[in-house]
Amino acid sequence: MNARGFRFGLRRKFGLLLGGFLLTLGTILFLFVSTARNVSDRLSTVESSAFPEYTAASRAAARFDEVATLIEIATFTGAPAEEPVRAYAGLDSGETAEFRARLAVRDLERAGGMDRSVLVVLTTTGSGWVDPGAVDSLEYLTGGDSATVAIQYSYLPSVLSYMVDSDRAREAGRELFDAVYDRWSKLPLGDRPRLVVAGESLGSFGAETAFSGEYDLSNRTDGAVLAGPPNFNTLAREFVDDRDAGSSEVEPEYRDGRTVRFTDNPSEAIAPTEEPWEGSRILYLMHASDPVVW
Repeated sequence: MNARGFRFGLRRKFGLLLGGFLLTLGTILFLFVSTARNVSDRLSTVESSAFPEYTAASRAAARFDEVATLIEIATFTGAPAEEPVRAYAGLDSGETAEFRARLAVRDLERAGGMDRSVLVVLTTTGSGWVDPGAVDSLEYLTGGDSATVAIQYSYLPSVLSYMVDSDRAREAGRELFDAVYDRWSKLPLGDRPRLVVAGESLGSFGAETAFSGEYDLSNRTDGAVLAGPPNFNTLAREFVDDRDAGSSEVEPEYRDGRTVRFTDNPSEAIAPTEEPWEGSRILYLMHASDPVVW
């Protein structure tokens, strides 16, 4: 076989492989969307019967695990507790992220979320999933005196959502925070809950997009917890690339840790331990062996 025939054969094999890959990917996407829609319909039925006074904005709230009751929290803490507030707008609640965000904030207010001591604005992963531990831990720590709000922007897992829905993650993070902040900033200073931002994996990417940098995060939030930030996160990448001299990319220190810090073990003191960490605290959780981060 001559060189021309060899190249033609390679192109043909590559074309067949690519075609097979795209066909398989298309089938997977179809199954994901179909399954998610069926699950969403069933969840909507359950939620409508449990919360008949809520609008379609609350239909995907069942994606949260069951909220701990005030009795469970009080038993755990040994002190009086409140019922935690959660608000969630599913993808079918509205055609635009702005619409879903405003619906979620409306449900948040109706449930008394603005009256709690801590309010978390959480950007979900690609499929709309929220890590139960991220929310439950805060609810127990605050004795139920907390509220969490989130919206869904895709049916797809993060790895696929990044390929086809990354703009939606960006839009969802920005629209949700802006909607919450608009309402929160109009409350009297003494009545505002502490405002915290959270996100995991692609959710951390979306959560970041509401802010322009360190000072914006510090000025408009009381803190943030962003876990497993992908390598393409704009702010995380900026903080790591501009890290202080002498600190490593795996364990970066940014501006003496005055606002932004990084750790792979939050149970230990977070470097730089000799420097004060006052005001807003922005914490990135990332492991050195996490392929998503690096």
